[in-house]
Amino acid sequence: MSDIRYKVLVIGSCLDWLSEHSSPFITNVLQCESLTDSSILIDVLTTFKPDVVLLDITCTHCSAFNLVEQIKKHYDSSNAAIVSVSSTLSETQQIKGIEKGVDLFLTRPVSVELLESTLIAKAKKSNTLSSKTKQLQLSLKENRYQVTTLNKHCLVSETDTQGNIIHINDKFCQVSGYSKSELLGKNHRMIKSDHHSKKFYHKLWSTIKSGKVWQGIVCNKTKQGGLYWVDATIEPFINAEGEIYKYVSTRTNITDLRQSKEALTRSQMRLAKGHVFAGVGVWDWNIATGALFWSDHIWSLFGYDKVNVETSYDNFINAIHPDDKALVVQAINNSVEHGDKYDIEHRVIWPDGSTHWVNECGDVSRNDTGVAQNMLGMVRAITDEKLAE
Repeated sequence: MSDIRYKVLVIGSCLDWLSEHSSPFITNVLQCESLTDSSILIDVLTTFKPDVVLLDITCTHCSAFNLVEQIKKHYDSSNAAIVSVSSTLSETQQIKGIEKGVDLFLTRPVSVELLESTLIAKAKKSNTLSSKTKQLQLSLKENRYQVTTLNKHCLVSETDTQGNIIHINDKFCQVSGYSKSELLGKNHRMIKSDHHSKKFYHKLWSTIKSGKVWQGIVCNKTKQGGLYWVDATIEPFINAEGEIYKYVSTRTNITDLRQSKEALTRSQMRLAKGHVFAGVGVWDWNIATGALFWSDHIWSLFGYDKVNVETSYDNFINAIHPDDKALVVQAINNSVEHGDKYDIEHRVIWPDGSTHWVNECGDVSRNDTGVAQNMLGMVRAITDEKLAE
């Protein structure tokens, strides 16, 4: 036997009959409460929270169907079933009752078995519906939070299948410089920049018209003529018939990130050119992992071809003149193990057999316990200086 007890609110004279004729099973499964004063109906509903309302239509102190209307209008648990019991009820009255919210009509005389099974079945269904309703309400609440968060962070727009804007959020207006009234009913061509080709937009539209999601980086133009970059996702919404009925686009404004990356790239290019002009190469050696980074100019300082030679400690050692290898390795070890200054001049042998001079200097960084972690240094060509000595 289930431990769940379902609640039944009895309005009218049914409770005495129910208590007198019901079995022990119904006593254990159903918790019944009687209401005789209709003025406190809403209070009783709110405190008792019934799964089923059993309504005796023969009660004469008020209109039974008006009570049904009150229950449906004011009681939060709208899934509670309403079962009506009466001696006789015309078809017209039953239709009226259904319109007001009665779920089931029973006609006296009603057997105990039928009444028991009806109340339990309706209570179970009501209880299940109430649980699902609560879950749906929680999901809707979470969705509202998600939409609020999305609107604060992203530029959101919706269009019909022709590309005309039917919804726009405040963030979109803020970034684009247009008001909602200027954008609604218009096409996204209003914010189109000249950065992308026709092929780019053709591929975008082909993707979403086929029912697939499109993702990519888009450069748009503000009302004032400035450019802004977005990381965009456009998703087609499909109805039950499998037809696309609108497109929803969410975009993250990445303009600042894009500009920072472009500035960094320009700075790196200037630095790399400066290294070439100065005849300098930079290296970065992760002592713990052995990973080694060379700036582009180091390959030419060692006579290597960047395409065919990997960046590695062994290739660095192999380039050193045989008579100088021991000195260089010892200088590196002294710097790593003892903290000595790394500043050495040595020869390198290029693959063509020619000899060249370089000057290397570097410094070791250590962790809090003094263990060497990284060594950063530079290489400078000094062949002309050596020949001039």
